[in-house]
Amino acid sequence: MSHPRRPWQQKKMWSQTTQYQPREQMFTSNSHTAQYQAQEQMTVSAYERKSILDMHHMIIEWLEKFIEKAGYYPDWERRKQVHDSNIKRQDISNPEKAEKALSNKLITFVRSVGNTPSPFLREELKEKFYQWIDATGIHVGNCPKRLACFLLGTHEILEGKDEKIERDSENKKRDLNPDSYEYAEGLNKVFANIQAPLREERDMEISLKNKKWNEITIKNQFNGNAERGKIAFEQIVKNITFNDYQNFHFFPQREVQQIGMLGMVDMDLR
Repeated sequence: MSHPRRPWQQKKMWSQTTQYQPREQMFTSNSHTAQYQAQEQMTVSAYERKSILDMHHMIIEWLEKFIEKAGYYPDWERRKQVHDSNIKRQDISNPEKAEKALSNKLITFVRSVGNTPSPFLREELKEKFYQWIDATGIHVGNCPKRLACFLLGTHEILEGKDEKIERDSENKKRDLNPDSYEYAEGLNKVFANIQAPLREERDMEISLKNKKWNEITIKNQFNGNAERGKIAFEQIVKNITFNDYQNFHFFPQREVQQIGMLGMVDMDLR
C-alpha cells in the first residue's frame, strides 16, 4: 500500500500544477469580498499609499544593488530599472554588505508597515514587483538560487508573511557587543542619519493631509508587464526546493534553526 509523500519529501516545494490566484480574481470571488475591497480603498489615505510605495521602491533599489555587487548579470547596468538611486553609501563594496543592507531594509519595512496595508495596497505592491521582474528580464533560466530565495522572501513580506525574516533576525549573529564603544558609536551614526529622512516624512505627511489614495498620481517606475512578471516569478519559485529555502537566511545565524516535523507540514512557503 502506497502512502502520500510529505511536503519535505518532494523534490520541489510546489508541483507544476500549483495554481496562483489571478490578481483580477483576488477580491471578486463573491460580492462580499468585492465590497470589502471597495471599503478598503476608501479608507487608504494618500500619505499611507505614498509612504508605503516609497519604502517598496527603496527595497527595489537595494535588490538592484545586491544584484550589482553579486555580479549575476554582466549587462546589469542595462537591465536595472533604478538609474537615479538614492543609495550613496560608499561602504557597500561586496555582495555580503549589500545583502546585509537589503535584509535590514526588508526588516525595517516589516516593522514600519506591520499589518497596516490593506489588501488593495498589498496587491499594488506585488503588481509593481512583478513589473520590475519582467522589466529586468530575470527568469527561471537565469536566476541564481540565492537571488531566487531573496525574491521569494521579498514577495512573502509584501504579502504580509514576516515569520521567516523575524525568525532570522531574532537568531542573527551580532557584529558588535551591545556594551562596546563601537556599538554605541554605531547607534549615534544611525540616529544622525535618520534625521533628514524623518523630516522629509513629516513634511510629506503634512502636505498630503486629508487627501485620499486616488487624489495623488504615482509615477509608474517600471516598464515591465505585471502578468508576464508574475508568470516568471511563479516559475522561479517552483524551481526552489524546500531545503533551498529552509537553508536560506536573511542574516547570518548564530546557530542552525531546527524546524520540527509538524512545522514542516504546516509551513506555507508560497
